[in-house]
Amino acid sequence: MRVHKADPGTVKPQIIGGEDARPGEFPWMISIQYFARDEWQRGCGGAIIDHRHIITAAHCWLRKSYPHRVVVGAHNISDENETSRQIHEPCRFHQHPMWNS
Repeated sequence: MRVHKADPGTVKPQIIGGEDARPGEFPWMISIQYFARDEWQRGCGGAIIDHRHIITAAHCWLRKSYPHRVVVGAHNISDENETSRQIHEPCRFHQHPMWNS
């Protein structure tokens, strides 16, 4: 099997007819990231439930051995210097007991 790494210049949006979100338009959205290969990798998205809880897909925690962080308030997830972003370190992960993928 050959794996090809995409050239960032050739990656095209996958949403047809969509539009960019305005800063702050979806304040409940978060990014779950993990640290690997000397940099933060984008993992999954999620949503804020309350000031202590977020919800995401169960498979997002398959890399439990890596450090994780939750990014809140980012508009451009690639911009590490964005002033609106907040970084939080998760305390615990809870997976649904019936999840078995």
